[in-house]
Amino acid sequence: MTRPWKVHDPVFASDEVNPGLAVSPWSGHRLFAYDLLAWMRPTTVVELGTHYGCSLFAFAQAVKDLDLPSRLWAVDTWEGDPHAGHYGEEVWDTVVRTLEEHFPGAPVELVRSTFDDALPRFEDGSVELLHIDGFHSYDAVKDDYETWLPKLADGGVVLFHDIAHDTPYESPRFWREVRDLHPGFDFPHSFGLGVLFPKGDGLLRELEEQRVVAWSPLYTERSTARLLRRQLDDTRRQLEERWEVVTRVEQMVRDRDEALAAQAEVLEQRWVLLEEAAAEAASLREEVAARTAERDEMRASLMEEQRHTAALREQLKDLQERLSELRTPIGLARHGAAAVSRRLRPGAERS
Repeated sequence: MTRPWKVHDPVFASDEVNPGLAVSPWSGHRLFAYDLLAWMRPTTVVELGTHYGCSLFAFAQAVKDLDLPSRLWAVDTWEGDPHAGHYGEEVWDTVVRTLEEHFPGAPVELVRSTFDDALPRFEDGSVELLHIDGFHSYDAVKDDYETWLPKLADGGVVLFHDIAHDTPYESPRFWREVRDLHPGFDFPHSFGLGVLFPKGDGLLRELEEQRVVAWSPLYTERSTARLLRRQLDDTRRQLEERWEVVTRVEQMVRDRDEALAAQAEVLEQRWVLLEEAAAEAASLREEVAARTAERDEMRASLMEEQRHTAALREQLKDLQERLSELRTPIGLARHGAAAVSRRLRPGAERS
């Protein structure tokens, strides 16, 4: 009996920790990956190349929401490569934090190693869904596919990212070659996603019977609509934040205007006081000028008196000198006159 394909409208909790996942190169394929896992209900899912985990957490969201029996394995060195760029521990820390916060206890295992070193962990024919998203050179993609193909279960599915013809990588060339050898289909958006059935096309026929492949462009439209809605939400949020900033600035301007008005009133009062002080100062200057003129007159009168006194002193000095000159002859005359007078008085001789 053909299992029915259901279209879901999930919310990806991982975006709360890392909002960039919603606009990452893989984000346009999350809806299809969620529905594919819900339809396949695979027991073992392995992805080669995880980076921030956009695809991993889309699978994990389906397992969590729908209680699927799937175990997820993410293989990556979390050191980067020439295409993704080299980075530090911040990417690994973000992936771990996303698991801890939104998928605690989930059947997800992070394998921090090279793809080749992780091979012994899996038995041949045990992987039902294989996602290849490592280094995107032709040789690297070819080697990843050929090395891991024995691990794929019969009827299993292989997903290839970055296979759109307009990507700057060599992975589209390998996709065209392998697509000529095996049945599959692809999505052109979000750098392209190839869906390959290299070990039997039973699942592909079921998808074709339900017209999932024919209607696959709807996932492109839905993903585009989600991205546009996200962009609109971001734009609206930015506008709201800017409006809040504008509102705060307007309030600041009003507060400043009120403060300036109060300062202007204070300055006006101070100006009045300054004018009054200036008038009082002018009056004091006039009074000082009058007092100064009066003082100058008194000083001139005093100097005149001093000159007159000095002149009188000079005259007195002259008189004193003349008196001193007259004192000697006058004294002699007085002494002689006294002697004559004694001789002329009666009885003078008897005495």
